Amino acid sequence: MAFPYSIQGAVTLSSVAQASVTVTLRNERTNETISTTTDANGEYILDCANLASGYSTGDLVTVFSIYTNYEDSESHTITTGGTTIDLALIVVPSSNTLRYFTVQNFY
Repeated sequence: MAFPYSIQGAVTLSSVAQASVTVTLRNERTNETISTTTDANGEYILDCANLASGYSTGDLVTVFSIYTNYEDSESHTITTGGTTIDLALIVVPSSNTLRYFTVQNFY
């Protein structure tokens, strides 16, 4: 059983707390993820011990959120004691070169 390693923070958009936003943590070593949803105050808490394979000191994790047309992400190296990572959502830039394909486009 892994010891708790909490990562907590808040999600904001234009400095306003955002409720019901999904926040995901990915362990870059194992590619495993866990997710949660922000509360009414835009706050979240994730525990790396809830990753299926756990975590190791020195693992790089990325905390990210993609919400409608906004996103933010932060990376963190696990040490001891937990940390706070606040996410300030910014608009996803549009692209004239982005194209979507379906399976039918290839056959």
